[in-house]
Amino acid sequence: MEEKIARLKAELREILDRYSKNPAAEDGGKVLPCTQDDTGEGMTTEREARILEGAIAKWGERIQVDKAVEELGELIQALMKYCAVWDSPQFQGGRMTQEAWSTVTKENIHILEELADVIIVTKQLELIFGDPTKWEIQKLERLERMVQE
Repeated sequence: MEEKIARLKAELREILDRYSKNPAAEDGGKVLPCTQDDTGEGMTTEREARILEGAIAKWGERIQVDKAVEELGELIQALMKYCAVWDSPQFQGGRMTQEAWSTVTKENIHILEELADVIIVTKQLELIFGDPTKWEIQKLERLERMVQE
C-alpha cells in the first residue's frame, strides 16, 4: 500500500510540475498559473512560500486559522448566491434571462475571487498543520471507487 501511495504521490507531483513550469523563467523554476503579478514580477513558488510564511509569522497561526474559517465562509456564501440564481424563476426551463445570466457571470467572478482566497489560506493551513497528501490520496481513491460504482 505504501508503494502505491508513493507512486500516486509521484504522479500527482509530476502533474503539478507539468502545470507549474514557466517557460519564461530563467531558472525554469515552478511558478503559479498566473505568472505575472501587478508589479510584472513572476510569482514563483519560492516567492509564494515567502509570502505565506510571512503572513503566518506576522499575524500568528491562530489568526491565520481564523482567517481560513472566514474565507471558507465567504466562499460558501458566494456558492449559495450562485445556487439561488439557478433556483430562481429567472431560470426557466433550462433558459436563463439576460438579467439572470448577468448575475451568474458576476457570481462566477465572485466565486473565483473567494476560491483564490481559500486556496491561499489552505496553503497556509498546510504550513501550519502539515502535508495532507496522504489523506488527499485516500479521499481521491474513495471518490474513484464511488464514481466507478
